[in-house]
Amino acid sequence: MGFLCIHSVHVNKSTLMNIPKKFPKARLSLCLGSIVFGSITCSGTILVEESFDYTVGDSLVGQSGGTGFSNGWSNGSGTSSTVSSGLTFSSLSTSGGSALVASTGTTVTLMNRTINANGSGTTIWGSYLFQSVDSPYMVANSNGSTWDVRFKNQGGSTSEYQVRPFSSTAGSATLTANIGSSGSGGGFGAPATAPSIYDGSTYLFLSRVQGLGTGSVTMELWIFDEAGLAAARVAGMTDEALTSNVIANGYATISLSTSLSISSGDVLQLANYSGYSPVETVETSYIVDELRYGTTVGDVTPIPEVSETSFVLGIAISAMLIMKRRRNKM
Repeated sequence: MGFLCIHSVHVNKSTLMNIPKKFPKARLSLCLGSIVFGSITCSGTILVEESFDYTVGDSLVGQSGGTGFSNGWSNGSGTSSTVSSGLTFSSLSTSGGSALVASTGTTVTLMNRTINANGSGTTIWGSYLFQSVDSPYMVANSNGSTWDVRFKNQGGSTSEYQVRPFSSTAGSATLTANIGSSGSGGGFGAPATAPSIYDGSTYLFLSRVQGLGTGSVTMELWIFDEAGLAAARVAGMTDEALTSNVIANGYATISLSTSLSISSGDVLQLANYSGYSPVETVETSYIVDELRYGTTVGDVTPIPEVSETSFVLGIAISAMLIMKRRRNKM
C-alpha cells in the first residue's frame, strides 16, 4: 500500500490575484514560501499505523481503527488494557488516544492484532511513543517485568521482531531488541538505568531491521527525548544524526537459522509480563502510542501539520522582501 503524506495549506485564489502580474518574482516567492513555510512532503510505504483514536476509558478489546490490520484488538491474556489520553511529542505528528497496557498481578497481559500488510524489500523501520506509569518490577536472580512491543508470526507462536522498553532477567534491567525466537535469532541489550526512561516522561523508540528474508539481519534501536529528535531532524535524520542525538541506542548483526519477514497474517502484540515469575501481585503499567511501521524513517516519524498562520506569515515576509528589493532598484 503506497503512502504519500503532504502537509500543506491551501492558498486562496484571491491571495494570488492580489499580487500584481507585473511582479512575477512575487508570485514565484509565494510558491517558494509555500514550500519553505507550509508544505512538507514525505513518501514511502506505511505498513502498519495505530494512533488509538478511541474513547478514553474504553477497553482496547474490539477497537479496530488504524491502518494495515485485518481485525480489531483482542486479549490473548489478561483484560487490563484501556484507552488513555494520547501522548504528545514535539516535532512528531500525534493524534487520538493511547494504549495503557497494565499487568493484572500474576496474569500476563497480551493484546493481539493481526496485520494484513506485507513488508516491501528487506528493510523495515518501526517507531512508537513510550511512557512508564509505574516503575519496572525486578526480583534478584529471577524474572520480574517484561514489557514488549513485537510482531509474532502467523499463529503467534514465534517472535519475529520485538523492541522491549523493559526486560528484567536475573535482576539485570535492559532495553532490548530481538529478531527471531530462541534458537533461531538473537538481539542486544543496552543499560536502562543510565539514563532512566522510567521517569514518567515520553520517549520515542525508533528501530530499523535490515536483511529481512535473508540469513543475516542487522537490527538497530535509537531512543529519543524531544530535544534529541528535534536535533536529529535539523541534521537530516541520517544514521549519524540519529546516533548522535539519542539518550540510548543499540546495534547488532544477527545470523538466523530461518528467514523471517513481516507479512500478512502476522500478529502485532502488546505484552506486559509484570510479576509473572515468581508469583507476585505487583502490578506495573506502561503507555504506548503512535505505533508505526514502514519502509523509510520518514514514514514512521511524520512531522506535525504546519499551521495556516505560519504559512500566511511566510507569504507576507516573502512578498515584503520582493517589494522592498524592487523599490530599492527604482
